[in-house]
Amino acid sequence: MKTHYLCSTLWILLISTVITTSIQAAEQTGLIRGNSEISIYSTLNFISPDEGDTFTFGTIGGSYGYFITDLFELGIGGDYFRSESDGFESNTISWRPFFKYHFLASPTVAPYVTAFFSYGFTENKSSGSTTSETTTLGAGFGGGIKFFVTDAVSLGPELIYDYQETETEDNVTSDQTTVTALFAVNAYF
Repeated sequence: MKTHYLCSTLWILLISTVITTSIQAAEQTGLIRGNSEISIYSTLNFISPDEGDTFTFGTIGGSYGYFITDLFELGIGGDYFRSESDGFESNTISWRPFFKYHFLASPTVAPYVTAFFSYGFTENKSSGSTTSETTTLGAGFGGGIKFFVTDAVSLGPELIYDYQETETEDNVTSDQTTVTALFAVNAYF
């Protein structure tokens, strides 16, 4: 577990160093479509817990990002997931502060790398009564491509890797890795 956090932290520091150097040296024009971005996305998650079977599910989410330079974006994203089956209900809310660094391949295509930390909360209910609550902390990285369909709208896929540690209310912890494929619609203003 500590190895995953160490690797994620080192990866984030490496990316931060490269980005900072690139920002200082960049003389190219960046994403001049606005200094704010709002995204709505849908995900497909592939989860591999340290114990048990691998499983897949989807979520919906959104994010807000602010461009502190033409190519470097800071923001926060959030996801919501709900499942219900045979009197059992599970609700999960998660938050992710993130940064993205964009590369300009052309005026209509912008690939990027991203890194983030995540925090989530899950409440499980059986027959209407709360049966368990868990919290999740994680860190991850990934990349994607934005295809600009207009000056103010882009579409694009993103693939991210996330390592998470989950703790129950009884202080039982477990680790899991998640690979998430998402598709986003982004608006700039």
